Amino acid sequence: MNRKRVWVFIMATCAFVVQALCSTAGADGPDCRPTSGAPTNPRAVPVVRISAVNEKDDIIVKVEITNRGSSPYRLLERDLPTDGLMTKTMFWVYRDDQEIRYTGMAIDRQITESDYLTVDAGCRCTTTIGLAQHYDVTPKGMYRIQYNAAVERVGGDGERVYWLKSNVIVAHRK
Repeated sequence: MNRKRVWVFIMATCAFVVQALCSTAGADGPDCRPTSGAPTNPRAVPVVRISAVNEKDDIIVKVEITNRGSSPYRLLERDLPTDGLMTKTMFWVYRDDQEIRYTGMAIDRQITESDYLTVDAGCRCTTTIGLAQHYDVTPKGMYRIQYNAAVERVGGDGERVYWLKSNVIVAHRK
């Protein structure tokens, strides 16, 4: 084999391995991909970024969680629902400076190992969530939205709860 073919083979193999490491539960999982050279930190908390688009009677939010740590990060699937269905409050939503409350049920259940997604070091996972399923976003106005989920981690040192917060975005409904 010449060097060019060897190089192409090595790069293709590396791309395949990275994609396999950064994916989760098969085709039904979130879109998880490697980041482009983001620095890693062993104690880093994931970075959450959101963006949104207006639909007819909904605001569709894209949630992107990036693991800038140097080791895998485990996240409960209900905090990044792969099917886009909310089972708990995950956003702060304000319309014209008035809080819009979450109207869905908060489903609380025993956490098992199968409830976790793994976001590998240097990887980013995204999902989309329609706010109208549990927030009244049909009236016209200026909406301020922030992903703000209480995240539960169960590990060898017991259970911990902390907050994953995103940037604040503004969506105008006219």
